[in-house]
Amino acid sequence: MKLLKFAAFFFAALFAGLLSAQDQQSSQKNPDRSYVGDYSDKPSEIMLVDAAANKERKVTLKSSSAKDFVFADSAGGELTVPKDTKTFHFAVHGGENWNRARAAFNRGNWNEALVYMRPVVYPLLQYTPFSEETFRVHGYVEMLITALLNDERLVEAEALVDALPLGDSPLIVPAALEVANALADAGKVESAMKIVNRVSLSADEPDNIAAYMKTLDRIRLRGVSKDLLMCYTKLSNMNGNPQKDVATLWMIYCDMSLGNNMSAQVYLSSLKVPQDSEEFSLSQMLKGMYKEVEKKIPDALDMYAEGIVFGKISSDWMPELLYKTGMAYKKSKNFVAANEIFLQINALYPNSVFAPKAKAEFVKIEKPKKTEDEE
Repeated sequence: MKLLKFAAFFFAALFAGLLSAQDQQSSQKNPDRSYVGDYSDKPSEIMLVDAAANKERKVTLKSSSAKDFVFADSAGGELTVPKDTKTFHFAVHGGENWNRARAAFNRGNWNEALVYMRPVVYPLLQYTPFSEETFRVHGYVEMLITALLNDERLVEAEALVDALPLGDSPLIVPAALEVANALADAGKVESAMKIVNRVSLSADEPDNIAAYMKTLDRIRLRGVSKDLLMCYTKLSNMNGNPQKDVATLWMIYCDMSLGNNMSAQVYLSSLKVPQDSEEFSLSQMLKGMYKEVEKKIPDALDMYAEGIVFGKISSDWMPELLYKTGMAYKKSKNFVAANEIFLQINALYPNSVFAPKAKAEFVKIEKPKKTEDEE
């Protein structure tokens, strides 16, 4: 009898292993596409948790109004819960699928993780408009987006974000902005901007603002200025925004890139940036850019040099500041100094978009031929 039980257990485990392998192969064969429609009519069971009574029961969302949720329970009954409830919250029990998904996720086996994640997470999208305090589902969506990006499934990730309400969730917004980053890096700037324009920002969520600014940086490095001008303007006018000054400086940068030099000069002259702040080097870069517009290259170099001296090597704008400095030296025919700057960019920031630009601008300096007396 024990032998039979062991044999049954062995074949069950073997079958599960084969099924997992088949699922992985299926996932690998499937093209990168949207899966939102595959699960749009699939109900998701969640657990209604009564914290006061320390009880929970399975329910399925039937409908919702401005004030209430209406759930069906396993017994066929209905339950109406006010949206501002303090008595209940809702939890997800992903079951064995989610346990397998987490195990594969932790191993970095993204294909396998996605196979088990999709049936759990996609039906939960109907709950994402509600707060994480009430419906604890945002973390599941964040993990799915992470797995999709790691598996380089950008089409599916973009479709998933399109189906999400991008409010000010501290979990969903940064994950959605990571998708925008990947789209920008892939040259799909319009798709990245579509996500950016749907994000709601609040001074109460500074981490979201920081992630948003990083995404604007990635898009700006693709040569975009016009679409970003409104984004930076909005941030510069946001009360309580910890990155208000940086946003204002990048707003000026976009203005200058679009040829609005008079407007930029008005803002630059009124903005006082302390020398000991990280933003000081960015403000000096902008002042140098304006001096170049005025054809005052030596003055521009003075501004750039001050920005470099008082700047930080880790600042996001430092590669561009160095590049503009090198180009200013090149314009003034100081090719030795220009080449030194271009070499520094490639040494310090090899992955920056300015590294190949600097390499292309390197000037080959021929040594003068020696006279017979010198020889």
